[in-house]
Amino acid sequence: MQLVNKREESAALTRQLLVDEAAKLFSRQGVAKTSLSEIVANVGATKGALYHHFSNKVELFASCYEQQAARVAAVVRSAPSSDDPWLDILAQCRTFLGCASMPELKAVPIQEAITILGWQRWRALDSAHTMGALEQSLERLHDAGRLGHFDRALLADSIFAMMVNAMMALSVSSDRVATEAELMRQLEAFLSGVLSR
Repeated sequence: MQLVNKREESAALTRQLLVDEAAKLFSRQGVAKTSLSEIVANVGATKGALYHHFSNKVELFASCYEQQAARVAAVVRSAPSSDDPWLDILAQCRTFLGCASMPELKAVPIQEAITILGWQRWRALDSAHTMGALEQSLERLHDAGRLGHFDRALLADSIFAMMVNAMMALSVSSDRVATEAELMRQLEAFLSGVLSR
């Protein structure tokens, strides 16, 4: 029994090392220029070990992106909260945009993830981690009687799309501080438009 546990621990550690190294290399040189041979060599693993966990480079890339999405979601969940759902949703948006300036949270650019994984798969991976907090915030606004009469699922999708596009704009901005301030101004104006009057 202990031998099985040690083997499982070792496999999990190898998998994590592969994902971390791949994310680093994908970030530094792009997916196309990163070989699986380079990843396994840097980790000290074999290609067999890599293929035990991932059927191909796209699957490895998907795991890198999912790990990144989970880390972004954890940062967003740590945004300051209060009794006011309006202030909380703004804090979450601000925190999400702030992730663009955290190198450890942007190893895999969103644009590349969408291109490699395709829209549907990227959306499923990303929203599995980030949509929950947004949906909860909208529910809190609704429960407080402060949300207008909108389909909450579609509204969450619209806000999420704005946030993703804002993150992409930030990733290429030459003046991140000014761009982030302007994006927050626009997001706040949009969000205030969905409040009940």
